[in-house]
Amino acid sequence: MKKNDTQNGKHMQSLDEIKPQLEMIMKGIAKQFGSDCEVVLHDHKKGLNKSVVAIENGHVTGRKIGDPSTNIGFAISKSKEQADAQYGYITKLPNGKILRSTSVYFKNDEGKVIGALCINLDITNISKVKDHFNFLTADDNKDVNENFTSNVSEILDTLIEQYAIEKNADYANMNKAQMIEFLSYLDEHGAFLIRNSGSKICKILNISKYTLYAYLKEISPQD
Repeated sequence: MKKNDTQNGKHMQSLDEIKPQLEMIMKGIAKQFGSDCEVVLHDHKKGLNKSVVAIENGHVTGRKIGDPSTNIGFAISKSKEQADAQYGYITKLPNGKILRSTSVYFKNDEGKVIGALCINLDITNISKVKDHFNFLTADDNKDVNENFTSNVSEILDTLIEQYAIEKNADYANMNKAQMIEFLSYLDEHGAFLIRNSGSKICKILNISKYTLYAYLKEISPQD
């Protein structure tokens, strides 16, 4: 491209002017991202039916020099409003491959697209890992607070602490109704299946074992 054309903001008339530089850039991109990254140069002057004039890692899509443009290339060529680029779009190939692609378009003085540099990164394996990760971390239920411990008394301590936080409970100043509500909570969570739980509850509520058993009978009179 002539220096004065660049200063005047003119576009190139042919990709031949910069093809060697573009090929170096293509090789650099392919080396940077590895064998799963295809980089393609399309020259529309050659005709859309054989627009591929340079390609790195063509095994990604199975293409080679002399192959045609894609449907997007054909559509861009016919479009009245031709974009400068399309970034990060996802394409799914018939063979199941998933590509993340970017296409940068080259225009002539009239603003017509005359070629494109396209990057197609095969993210199939990454997508599979993502799907597995989402499956393993998905939870169809609400968050569950499960206590893993080697000391069973810690389960009771956790229930007592959890209730105090949820209800803003003051165990030292509970009336009978509040105590029964608290004991119902503990009973529903299996607290009284824990050995010596009754003694600990009596101490916290400052009540006798007789009172505790009386309140528990009110909660479950059938027992």
